[in-house]
Amino acid sequence: MDYLLIAFYLSTLSYYTGVLLKALPIPVYGLKKLANTLMLDGVYSATLAFSFRILLWLVEYLSVLLGVDWESYTAWVLSRLNELLATIGFLKILGSFLSRSGLSFISTGVVSPLASHLTTVSTTIIVVYTASVLVSRLREGLIALGIMLHAVPFRLTRSVGAVLISVSIVFSIGAPLMPVFVETVSKGTPPIPYNQDDVYSANLVFKDVFNNTVGFGVVEGYGPTGGLIYRYLVSEKGFVYKSFYSGGFPTFAHTLVFSYADKQYMAVFDPSRHVSNGLVNATLKLPDAVSLGVNRILFFNCDVEPVFYGRGGNTTVVIIDAHGSCAVEAYFQRDDSVEVFVNDSRIQGGVETSWSGVGIFKAVFEIPAGRSNITVISWFRGYARPIVEEQPFTASLVDLNILEPESLIYWVSLTIVDLMILPLVYTAMLATVSLALSRLLGGVSPRVARLFTGV
Repeated sequence: MDYLLIAFYLSTLSYYTGVLLKALPIPVYGLKKLANTLMLDGVYSATLAFSFRILLWLVEYLSVLLGVDWESYTAWVLSRLNELLATIGFLKILGSFLSRSGLSFISTGVVSPLASHLTTVSTTIIVVYTASVLVSRLREGLIALGIMLHAVPFRLTRSVGAVLISVSIVFSIGAPLMPVFVETVSKGTPPIPYNQDDVYSANLVFKDVFNNTVGFGVVEGYGPTGGLIYRYLVSEKGFVYKSFYSGGFPTFAHTLVFSYADKQYMAVFDPSRHVSNGLVNATLKLPDAVSLGVNRILFFNCDVEPVFYGRGGNTTVVIIDAHGSCAVEAYFQRDDSVEVFVNDSRIQGGVETSWSGVGIFKAVFEIPAGRSNITVISWFRGYARPIVEEQPFTASLVDLNILEPESLIYWVSLTIVDLMILPLVYTAMLATVSLALSRLLGGVSPRVARLFTGV
């Protein structure tokens, strides 16, 4: 509000400076023209200051209208970076192998430049994502600051203010839509070695009863005949994102199984109910799980209702209503220091086990029917990533023939387009729209003020 107040005072100063210059008995055309410009700028900047809340409402409205989802955007960026880093690592190994095999000309002429380009792309994606998050979080302050700079007399900082306003608006709305753009354009590419109509790109998020994400786990899909059709590792952030080229998801209803250690959840999942523009966005809730952190989970073997979840320092408090007495299985990493209290009674004992290369400590205890208070005092020591052999859904659909290398070249080319070219194209589009909007705010829109002032 301080920025807006200063902007109003500056716009008033511009207007009355223009009035003063216009009233001077000096018949100089340039001076009168400057007076008109100052008066127009003052009216326009004041209108912009009073439109602050309208601008914020417009950003929120367009975000809802276009389906902006920052959580899905974050999941997409992290997955895309993992794919890029894996590709860069593969190219580095391939280049080293070619150099030692006497084919260094291929390594220096093709492999190394491609790895360098992919590194640049990954850096660009990180920068754009970080900048977009900062702009979104500081949107109100940036727009208000832009309005204040826009109102400085004689247009000294008007262009800077216009850029701040336009970038804040465009990137707050447009940046999270990058996955939709990439998937939509990818869907329109020529046929690849499998039928794209059989594959969805998907982003699945797994949450507990308190809507906390459940980090790490394995999600598997089983087809109508009961055979395994895919297996993916759930990230530490609690999501699985797979595009057409990184594995994909089936378009038909199938049995989805989420597992952690010896716990499993099974459900019939129909991706077509959650699809938009070829991209599946779905949140799957584990009905009796409470996440305490990555690889730290409470599983209740009964129906529970969430009441309270709070975390402060090393202490986490979980209050639930159980429909009946039941056993609770608490999973922690083996090297954690943990104390568990149920209704002020400390739980003793537990067993050590392992799961996919992760050392696990498991404690089992009973809770009565009704409301229970579970307090966990913990000293977590990072988290270990499970070793899971993923099986992409598209592996069974790909028809590649080693005697037809052009099909492999085509696959690699489309992957480069999906990973490298399309994100850069979309970023350039956002920058172009921001520039156009800043020009509108800085040079074209004063004509609108002329309609209201008649000057």
